[in-house]
Amino acid sequence: MIRVFLADDHPVVLQGVKRVLDLEADLEVVGVAERAYALAARVQETGADVLVLDLDMPGMGGARTLRRLAAAGVSVVVVSLYPVGVVRTDLLAAGARAVVSKERDLAYLAAVLREVAAGRAPAPESPPELPPLSARERQVFDGIARGMPLKALAAELNLSISTVHTYALRVREKLNVATNADIGRYADRMGLSLIGSRGEPS
Repeated sequence: MIRVFLADDHPVVLQGVKRVLDLEADLEVVGVAERAYALAARVQETGADVLVLDLDMPGMGGARTLRRLAAAGVSVVVVSLYPVGVVRTDLLAAGARAVVSKERDLAYLAAVLREVAAGRAPAPESPPELPPLSARERQVFDGIARGMPLKALAAELNLSISTVHTYALRVREKLNVATNADIGRYADRMGLSLIGSRGEPS
């Protein structure tokens, strides 16, 4: 039996995850926490094999907390709202055994818990693929993903602003999104490393 400890500041999330994991024949939730206080000691008191941790909890110190938990011998699976492709390397370097997007279903989380409890490194999540884009459409996608206004992107690509608007429209249609800001959010979900600050492209 794999003993699991859950730490998340949302009671509804905690109870929902607990209820689903407890239905698995080989998983048992042995403790829950809504605060980060004395988390390592609480996990060890329950004899949990794996801690499922939301790093956005109040009182969490991010990488510092992960290093402290890892030093205490706690196996941590981080669940994150952020794109896994962006944060995974840093969180693994800080001591996490695996990183799971909150957009994944609980069956996937259960599979990751089994891998971690067995001492194996779960395979990283495969990022979603972009639909086929032409070379120009991909340049416009990349520019919007970097937070560039279309006027600046037009200057960078040496195209007219109306041409860039046309390419942006084609990209939105292929991604099935409504606005250029949605293109940026789509890029975030893909886990792309973004350069500069994200704005609302015009």
